[in-house]
Amino acid sequence: AVMGGGGGNVVLGPNDFGGPFSVMGVIQPVDKIVDLAKFSDDVVNAVRGGGKVWGVPVSKGNHLMLFANKDLVKQAPKTLEELIKTGKTITDAKKQNYGLAYNLNEPFFFVPFMGAFGGRPLVDTKPNLDSPAMIGALDFVKDLKFKEKIVPSDCDYSCAETLFMEGKVGMLINGDWALAKYREKYGDKLIVAPLPKHQKTGKAMEPMISGKYLFFNRTLKGKKLEAAKKLAAYLTAPEQQVQMAKDWRRLPAVKSVVNSKTIKDDKVLHDTLMAAGNGQPMPMATEMRAVWDAMRPQLQAVMAGRTDSKKAAQIMQKDANNKIKAMLQ
Repeated sequence: AVMGGGGGNVVLGPNDFGGPFSVMGVIQPVDKIVDLAKFSDDVVNAVRGGGKVWGVPVSKGNHLMLFANKDLVKQAPKTLEELIKTGKTITDAKKQNYGLAYNLNEPFFFVPFMGAFGGRPLVDTKPNLDSPAMIGALDFVKDLKFKEKIVPSDCDYSCAETLFMEGKVGMLINGDWALAKYREKYGDKLIVAPLPKHQKTGKAMEPMISGKYLFFNRTLKGKKLEAAKKLAAYLTAPEQQVQMAKDWRRLPAVKSVVNSKTIKDDKVLHDTLMAAGNGQPMPMATEMRAVWDAMRPQLQAVMAGRTDSKKAAQIMQKDANNKIKAMLQ
Protein backbone atom coordinates (compact mmCIF):
# COMPACT_ATOMS: atom_id res chain seq x y z
CA ALA A 1 0.00 0.00 0.00
CA VAL A 2 2.85 2.38 0.79
CA MET A 3 4.35 1.79 -2.64
CA GLY A 4 1.13 3.25 -4.05
CA GLY A 5 1.19 6.26 -1.74
CA GLY A 6 -1.01 4.82 1.04
CA GLY A 7 -0.51 2.40 3.90
CA GLY A 8 -0.37 2.91 7.64
CA ASN A 9 1.21 6.08 8.99
CA VAL A 10 3.13 4.20 11.67
CA VAL A 11 3.87 0.47 12.01
CA LEU A 12 4.78 -1.20 15.32
CA GLY A 13 6.87 -4.32 14.74
CA PRO A 14 10.15 -6.20 15.26
CA ASN A 15 13.46 -4.94 13.93
CA ASP A 16 13.58 -7.28 10.94
CA PHE A 17 10.70 -5.31 9.37
CA GLY A 18 13.29 -2.56 8.96
CA GLY A 19 15.37 -4.54 6.46
CA PRO A 20 12.87 -4.98 3.64
CA PHE A 21 11.02 -1.74 4.49
CA SER A 22 14.19 0.34 4.14
CA VAL A 23 15.34 -1.45 0.98
CA MET A 24 11.89 -0.95 -0.59
CA GLY A 25 11.98 2.69 0.42
CA VAL A 26 8.62 2.60 2.19
CA ILE A 27 9.85 4.02 5.53
CA GLN A 28 11.93 7.03 6.44
CA PRO A 29 14.99 7.14 8.72
CA VAL A 30 14.42 8.41 12.25
CA ASP A 31 17.88 9.82 13.02
CA LYS A 32 16.58 13.39 12.93
CA ILE A 33 13.15 12.59 14.33
CA VAL A 34 14.13 11.35 17.80
CA ASP A 35 17.12 11.64 20.13
CA LEU A 36 18.72 8.22 19.67
CA ALA A 37 21.24 8.84 22.45
CA LYS A 38 18.60 8.06 25.07
CA PHE A 39 18.18 4.46 23.90
CA SER A 40 20.31 1.40 24.68
CA ASP A 41 22.98 0.93 22.02
CA ASP A 42 21.98 -2.63 21.17
CA VAL A 43 18.37 -1.75 20.34
CA VAL A 44 19.51 1.14 18.13
CA ASN A 45 22.11 -0.98 16.34
CA ALA A 46 19.43 -3.58 15.61
CA VAL A 47 17.70 -1.09 13.26
CA ARG A 48 20.81 0.52 11.84
CA GLY A 49 21.52 -0.02 8.16
CA GLY A 50 23.19 1.94 5.38
CA GLY A 51 24.45 4.50 7.88
CA LYS A 52 20.91 5.34 9.06
CA VAL A 53 18.54 4.25 11.82
CA TRP A 54 15.12 3.14 10.61
CA GLY A 55 12.96 2.60 13.69
CA VAL A 56 12.18 4.22 17.05
CA PRO A 57 12.82 1.64 19.84
CA VAL A 58 9.87 1.05 22.16
CA SER A 59 11.08 -2.04 24.01
CA LYS A 60 14.21 -4.14 24.33
CA GLY A 61 14.47 -7.90 24.24
CA ASN A 62 12.98 -10.71 22.14
CA HIS A 63 16.04 -12.62 23.37
CA LEU A 64 16.48 -16.20 24.46
CA MET A 65 17.15 -17.07 28.09
CA LEU A 66 17.52 -20.13 30.27
CA PHE A 67 14.46 -21.04 32.33
CA ALA A 68 14.65 -23.68 35.04
CA ASN A 69 12.28 -25.40 37.44
CA LYS A 70 13.61 -25.23 41.02
CA ASP A 71 11.94 -28.55 41.84
CA LEU A 72 14.41 -30.18 39.43
CA VAL A 73 17.30 -27.71 39.24
CA LYS A 74 18.70 -26.08 42.37
CA GLN A 75 20.56 -23.33 40.55
CA ALA A 76 21.08 -22.35 36.94
CA PRO A 77 24.26 -23.74 35.36
CA LYS A 78 26.79 -21.06 34.45
CA THR A 79 28.65 -23.14 31.88
CA LEU A 80 27.66 -25.54 29.13
CA GLU A 81 29.64 -28.22 30.91
CA GLU A 82 27.54 -27.68 34.06
CA LEU A 83 24.40 -27.72 31.94
CA ILE A 84 25.24 -31.18 30.64
CA LYS A 85 26.14 -32.45 34.10
CA THR A 86 22.91 -31.09 35.61
CA GLY A 87 20.87 -32.34 32.67
CA LYS A 88 22.08 -35.91 33.10
CA THR A 89 20.84 -36.03 36.69
CA ILE A 90 17.31 -35.27 35.47
CA THR A 91 17.07 -37.20 32.22
CA ASP A 92 15.07 -40.42 32.11
CA ALA A 93 13.95 -41.01 28.53
CA LYS A 94 11.61 -43.87 29.52
CA LYS A 95 9.63 -41.44 31.69
CA GLN A 96 10.04 -38.66 29.08
CA ASN A 97 12.00 -36.59 31.58
CA TYR A 98 14.83 -34.50 30.14
CA GLY A 99 17.46 -32.15 31.44
CA LEU A 100 17.04 -29.60 28.64
CA ALA A 101 14.54 -28.80 25.92
CA TYR A 102 14.41 -26.19 23.17
CA ASN A 103 13.38 -25.93 19.52
CA LEU A 104 16.12 -28.21 18.20
CA ASN A 105 15.76 -27.52 14.48
CA GLU A 106 15.16 -23.77 14.46
CA PRO A 107 18.21 -21.59 13.59
CA PHE A 108 17.12 -18.75 15.92
CA PHE A 109 17.53 -21.15 18.87
CA PHE A 110 20.81 -22.53 17.49
CA VAL A 111 22.63 -19.24 16.80
CA PRO A 112 23.43 -18.52 20.50
CA PHE A 113 25.55 -21.69 20.56
CA MET A 114 27.70 -20.19 17.77
CA GLY A 115 28.54 -17.32 20.11
CA ALA A 116 29.94 -19.77 22.66
CA PHE A 117 32.34 -20.95 19.95
CA GLY A 118 33.34 -17.43 18.95
CA GLY A 119 31.26 -16.80 15.84
CA ARG A 120 28.19 -15.07 14.45
CA PRO A 121 26.16 -16.06 11.38
CA LEU A 122 26.41 -12.69 9.63
CA VAL A 123 29.39 -10.30 9.70
CA ASP A 124 28.39 -6.93 8.27
CA THR A 125 26.32 -8.27 5.38
CA LYS A 126 28.43 -11.35 4.66
CA PRO A 127 27.38 -14.90 5.67
CA ASN A 128 29.84 -16.45 8.11
CA LEU A 129 28.58 -20.02 8.10
CA ASP A 130 31.48 -22.14 6.86
CA SER A 131 33.55 -21.44 9.97
CA PRO A 132 35.12 -23.26 12.95
CA ALA A 133 32.48 -21.65 15.19
CA MET A 134 29.64 -23.09 13.13
CA ILE A 135 31.22 -26.55 13.01
CA GLY A 136 31.93 -26.51 16.75
CA ALA A 137 28.39 -25.38 17.59
CA LEU A 138 26.83 -28.00 15.31
CA ASP A 139 28.96 -30.72 16.86
CA PHE A 140 27.94 -29.55 20.33
CA VAL A 141 24.17 -29.55 19.77
CA LYS A 142 24.45 -32.87 17.96
CA ASP A 143 26.22 -34.32 21.00
CA LEU A 144 23.49 -33.01 23.31
CA LYS A 145 21.12 -35.31 21.45
CA PHE A 146 23.15 -38.35 20.42
CA LYS A 147 25.97 -38.51 22.99
CA GLU A 148 24.83 -36.77 26.17
CA LYS A 149 21.15 -37.57 25.48
CA ILE A 150 19.81 -34.78 27.70
CA VAL A 151 17.36 -33.39 25.10
CA PRO A 152 14.32 -35.07 23.51
CA SER A 153 15.10 -36.93 20.30
CA ASP A 154 12.82 -34.70 18.26
CA CYS A 155 11.40 -31.50 19.67
CA ASP A 156 9.94 -28.32 18.21
CA TYR A 157 8.79 -25.17 20.05
CA SER A 158 5.46 -26.62 21.19
CA CYS A 159 7.07 -29.87 22.37
CA ALA A 160 9.73 -28.06 24.43
CA GLU A 161 7.27 -25.70 26.09
CA THR A 162 4.74 -28.44 26.85
CA LEU A 163 7.37 -30.64 28.51
CA PHE A 164 8.55 -27.69 30.62
CA MET A 165 5.01 -26.72 31.66
CA GLU A 166 4.32 -30.35 32.61
CA GLY A 167 7.39 -30.47 34.85
CA LYS A 168 9.14 -33.07 32.69
CA VAL A 169 12.06 -30.82 31.75
CA GLY A 170 14.44 -29.21 34.20
CA MET A 171 15.73 -26.48 31.88
CA LEU A 172 14.30 -24.73 28.85
CA ILE A 173 15.72 -22.28 26.32
CA ASN A 174 13.03 -19.82 25.29
CA GLY A 175 12.41 -16.11 24.87
CA ASP A 176 11.34 -13.27 27.13
CA TRP A 177 7.92 -13.34 25.46
CA ALA A 178 7.10 -16.49 27.48
CA LEU A 179 8.16 -15.08 30.84
CA ALA A 180 4.70 -14.12 32.12
CA LYS A 181 3.31 -17.59 31.37
CA TYR A 182 6.13 -19.41 33.15
CA ARG A 183 6.02 -17.01 36.08
CA GLU A 184 2.31 -17.70 36.48
CA LYS A 185 2.93 -21.45 36.36
CA TYR A 186 5.95 -21.73 38.67
CA GLY A 187 5.97 -18.53 40.72
CA ASP A 188 9.05 -18.36 42.94
CA LYS A 189 10.14 -21.79 41.72
CA LEU A 190 10.99 -20.31 38.32
CA ILE A 191 14.67 -19.58 37.63
CA VAL A 192 15.49 -17.04 34.90
CA ALA A 193 19.15 -16.90 33.94
CA PRO A 194 21.58 -15.98 31.15
CA LEU A 195 22.46 -18.68 28.66
CA PRO A 196 25.63 -20.47 29.82
CA LYS A 197 29.25 -19.89 28.85
CA HIS A 198 31.51 -22.47 27.24
CA GLN A 199 34.23 -23.29 29.75
CA LYS A 200 36.70 -24.33 27.04
CA THR A 201 36.42 -21.13 25.00
CA GLY A 202 35.55 -18.76 27.83
CA LYS A 203 32.84 -17.28 25.62
CA ALA A 204 29.16 -16.98 26.46
CA MET A 205 26.23 -18.05 24.34
CA GLU A 206 24.95 -14.98 22.50
CA PRO A 207 21.19 -14.62 22.09
CA MET A 208 20.01 -12.13 19.49
CA ILE A 209 18.63 -8.89 20.92
CA SER A 210 16.13 -6.58 19.29
CA GLY A 211 12.78 -5.31 20.52
CA LYS A 212 9.69 -3.58 19.17
CA TYR A 213 9.95 -0.45 17.02
CA LEU A 214 7.89 2.31 15.44
CA PHE A 215 8.48 2.61 11.69
CA PHE A 216 7.39 5.83 9.99
CA ASN A 217 5.75 5.80 6.56
CA ARG A 218 7.92 7.57 3.97
CA THR A 219 4.94 9.80 3.06
CA LEU A 220 4.60 11.25 6.58
CA LYS A 221 5.01 15.01 6.68
CA GLY A 222 3.44 18.09 8.16
CA LYS A 223 0.82 17.56 10.86
CA LYS A 224 0.84 13.78 10.49
CA LEU A 225 4.60 13.62 11.00
CA GLU A 226 4.29 15.84 14.07
CA ALA A 227 1.58 13.55 15.45
CA ALA A 228 3.82 10.51 14.86
CA LYS A 229 6.66 12.27 16.69
CA LYS A 230 4.34 12.92 19.64
CA LEU A 231 3.35 9.26 19.72
CA ALA A 232 7.02 8.21 19.75
CA ALA A 233 7.81 10.76 22.47
CA TYR A 234 4.90 9.52 24.59
CA LEU A 235 5.76 5.82 24.30
CA THR A 236 9.43 6.42 25.05
CA ALA A 237 8.91 8.81 27.97
CA PRO A 238 10.37 7.36 31.20
CA GLU A 239 7.02 7.06 32.97
CA GLN A 240 5.48 5.13 30.06
CA GLN A 241 8.55 2.92 29.71
CA VAL A 242 8.29 2.01 33.41
CA GLN A 243 4.57 1.29 33.11
CA MET A 244 5.04 -0.93 30.03
CA ALA A 245 7.81 -2.84 31.80
CA LYS A 246 5.52 -3.50 34.78
CA ASP A 247 2.48 -4.42 32.69
CA TRP A 248 4.14 -6.44 29.92
CA ARG A 249 7.20 -7.76 31.79
CA ARG A 250 9.34 -6.58 28.87
CA LEU A 251 12.52 -4.54 29.15
CA PRO A 252 12.38 -0.83 28.31
CA ALA A 253 14.37 0.60 25.41
CA VAL A 254 15.37 3.83 27.18
CA LYS A 255 18.77 3.66 28.88
CA SER A 256 17.84 5.66 31.97
CA VAL A 257 14.91 3.33 32.66
CA VAL A 258 16.85 0.12 31.93
CA ASN A 259 19.37 1.16 34.58
CA SER A 260 16.78 2.47 37.03
CA LYS A 261 15.96 1.22 40.52
CA THR A 262 12.55 0.13 39.21
CA ILE A 263 14.12 -2.51 37.00
CA LYS A 264 16.81 -3.53 39.48
CA ASP A 265 14.28 -4.04 42.29
CA ASP A 266 12.01 -6.20 40.15
CA LYS A 267 13.62 -9.65 40.27
CA VAL A 268 11.99 -10.91 37.08
CA LEU A 269 12.92 -7.85 35.04
CA HIS A 270 16.40 -7.74 36.57
CA ASP A 271 17.02 -11.39 35.70
CA THR A 272 15.70 -10.76 32.18
CA LEU A 273 18.13 -7.84 31.83
CA MET A 274 21.03 -10.00 33.02
CA ALA A 275 20.05 -12.63 30.46
CA ALA A 276 20.31 -9.99 27.73
CA GLY A 277 23.80 -8.99 28.85
CA ASN A 278 25.70 -11.28 26.48
CA GLY A 279 23.39 -10.70 23.54
CA GLN A 280 24.21 -9.57 20.02
CA PRO A 281 22.04 -7.13 18.07
CA MET A 282 19.74 -8.95 15.67
CA PRO A 283 20.95 -7.98 12.16
CA MET A 284 18.38 -5.89 10.29
CA ALA A 285 20.09 -6.63 6.96
CA THR A 286 17.92 -8.40 4.40
CA GLU A 287 20.83 -10.83 3.92
CA MET A 288 19.92 -12.30 7.31
CA ARG A 289 16.80 -13.83 5.77
CA ALA A 290 18.98 -15.72 3.29
CA VAL A 291 21.16 -16.90 6.19
CA TRP A 292 18.16 -18.22 8.14
CA ASP A 293 16.85 -20.06 5.09
CA ALA A 294 20.27 -21.56 4.33
CA MET A 295 20.84 -22.73 7.90
CA ARG A 296 17.54 -24.46 8.55
CA PRO A 297 17.71 -27.55 6.28
CA GLN A 298 21.34 -28.28 7.20
CA LEU A 299 20.71 -27.88 10.93
CA GLN A 300 17.81 -30.31 10.55
CA ALA A 301 20.08 -32.75 8.67
CA VAL A 302 22.72 -32.63 11.41
CA MET A 303 20.15 -33.12 14.17
CA ALA A 304 18.68 -36.05 12.26
CA GLY A 305 22.12 -37.66 11.95
CA ARG A 306 22.03 -37.48 8.15
CA THR A 307 25.16 -35.37 7.66
CA ASP A 308 28.28 -34.20 9.49
CA SER A 309 28.86 -30.68 10.74
CA LYS A 310 31.67 -29.78 8.36
CA LYS A 311 29.69 -30.67 5.26
CA ALA A 312 26.59 -28.92 6.62
CA ALA A 313 28.56 -25.70 7.21
CA GLN A 314 29.92 -25.74 3.66
CA ILE A 315 26.46 -26.21 2.15
CA MET A 316 25.00 -23.48 4.38
CA GLN A 317 27.60 -21.00 3.16
CA LYS A 318 27.06 -21.87 -0.49
CA ASP A 319 23.28 -21.73 -0.20
CA ALA A 320 23.34 -18.41 1.66
CA ASN A 321 25.58 -16.82 -0.97
CA ASN A 322 23.32 -18.10 -3.76
CA LYS A 323 20.18 -16.83 -2.05
CA ILE A 324 21.72 -13.39 -1.55
CA LYS A 325 22.72 -13.23 -5.22
CA ALA A 326 19.17 -14.13 -6.19
CA MET A 327 17.82 -11.37 -3.92
CA LEU A 328 20.03 -8.77 -5.58
CA GLN A 329 19.11 -9.69 -9.14
